Amino acid sequence: MVPTIDSLHIEEKGVDGLTKFGIISQENNDVFKKLFFQSKKVDTNFKVKKAVNIFEFKTINQLDSIQENSSQRNKVTKSEYWFFKKWLKVKNENTNEQIIDKFTESFTHNLSKVLFLYMPVFAFILWLFHDKKKWYYFDNGIFTLHYFSFLLLVILSLFFIDKIFPLIGMDPALIWMHILLKIAGTIWMLYYFFPAHRRFYGEKFMISSVKSASILILNLVIIALLMAVYALYTYMNIH
Repeated sequence: MVPTIDSLHIEEKGVDGLTKFGIISQENNDVFKKLFFQSKKVDTNFKVKKAVNIFEFKTINQLDSIQENSSQRNKVTKSEYWFFKKWLKVKNENTNEQIIDKFTESFTHNLSKVLFLYMPVFAFILWLFHDKKKWYYFDNGIFTLHYFSFLLLVILSLFFIDKIFPLIGMDPALIWMHILLKIAGTIWMLYYFFPAHRRFYGEKFMISSVKSASILILNLVIIALLMAVYALYTYMNIH
């Protein structure tokens, strides 16, 4: 049985080895090397060209033209086409300042709704970390409602702070006070969970602290992913 080129795993150095052992001639050696480098160059150029095509779209017409007239390997996938068409529509119909303003307004306006929808998930994670016989899912839901009410109250306070400070002035001392208040508010939202969790479930300090830290970390990871999806959704729906 004659081995195929693929079965020999021929590469640039491997061809020289085959020539050394007399399996192929020097003339064929040069041909193999030429084919190897050309195929490698074509493959590299194609990958670069594909990446450039994806990130260099300027208009929807350009995107549609590529989808209709280019070869199959130069076209983007259906999901990529949907994403870039939405992205280009927002970019072409708004200035950068309008995009920032509309995104910020929509993101903050609907944030409370996103947190409300996340409450059952938060309660479920609490349920996983506590005695199922002593604490029902409903009980965890009560604590979740309490904690999220606190979060929304602090977020609302920080929102008003953001609105009030620009009206007062842009003095460096006021700017630093504004920043410190926002940092303090964020830290307070995280810290408050520890004593509230310990008092509600009545557990020992160390056990409650470990559980609280684990619950917070797990929720922060999930919320970070949720916020990324929410931010993308908000951007895609800018009008």
